[in-house]
Amino acid sequence: MDTLDHIAELLRKASYVVALTGAGISTASGIPDFRSPDTGLWTKVDPMKAASIDAFLEDPIQFWSFYRHRLGSLDSAEPNAAHYALAKMEQSGHLKALVTQNIDRLHRRAGSTTIAEVHGSIETGVCLSCGRRYPHSHMVEALADPEGVPYCECGRVLKPGVIFFGEALPQ
Repeated sequence: MDTLDHIAELLRKASYVVALTGAGISTASGIPDFRSPDTGLWTKVDPMKAASIDAFLEDPIQFWSFYRHRLGSLDSAEPNAAHYALAKMEQSGHLKALVTQNIDRLHRRAGSTTIAEVHGSIETGVCLSCGRRYPHSHMVEALADPEGVPYCECGRVLKPGVIFFGEALPQ
């Protein structure tokens, strides 16, 4: 029995299947992972300057100048065959849940519904001052202006609804 057949057999026999995904599942959608030599996101930028809560708090305007491009690349990416396969497994009852480290929304766009996004998602922006949440479209609209950044009604700059370096994972 080859490896793929063996995996299929294990899945057929399992009573409760949960998938765990990370950056690698989205590389086929054109989203670079973080640590691959030459192509990884962290080979081009310092994660502590581009994706830490300290960097955001120190200069949220500068933060958004980097993140504007990142958000744009995530928005233009499309789910790939792996995203669709997991969604189909869920819809057929073979996959009970999906746990992902990805913030890109591709699992949801492919049709998965029972998702734990442990690093958050770009689906929302949040005000660290008053706690108000805003839809993704609010951030996109603000970032359409090359000098724009997304603000809360209270006047503070919004943070993407993702977990940065230096922040705890949600309970």
